[in-house]
Amino acid sequence: LDARELLMNRILAVDDEPLLLELVVEELRTHGFDVEGACDGESAKVLLDSGKRYDLLVTDIRMPGKVDGLALGQYFLGSNQLAEVVYMTGYAEIPQTLSTRERLLRKPFRIGQLVALVTDG
Repeated sequence: LDARELLMNRILAVDDEPLLLELVVEELRTHGFDVEGACDGESAKVLLDSGKRYDLLVTDIRMPGKVDGLALGQYFLGSNQLAEVVYMTGYAEIPQTLSTRERLLRKPFRIGQLVALVTDG
C-alpha cells in the first residue's frame, strides 16, 4: 500500500489499559489515520460486527473476558481477506505462528515503533 492508501485506512485499537489505548488512538489519529478504540475483546467484536469497515486491528493479546487479542485477531482476519493485525504484548511467548498478515509489537514500546509498523508494514 502506498501512503495515500494507508491514510484512508480505518484502524480498530483494542487494549484493556485505558491510558495505553488513549495514547495509541491519539497518536495514530495524529498521523492521519481514522481510529476507533475499544476497551476489551467483546466491545471490539461488537464494533467488527456492526458493519463498520476496518482495515487494521491493533490489539493487546492478554485482556480480561471471553475474547482475548489472539481470538479477536483470528476473527478479524477471517472476516476480511485484506485485513491485517498488529498484536501488542508484554509476555514472552506467542502461542501460535503468525501469518504474513499479522505482526507483533512487544511492550513496552515507543509509540514511534507502532506508527512505523502501521505506516511501513
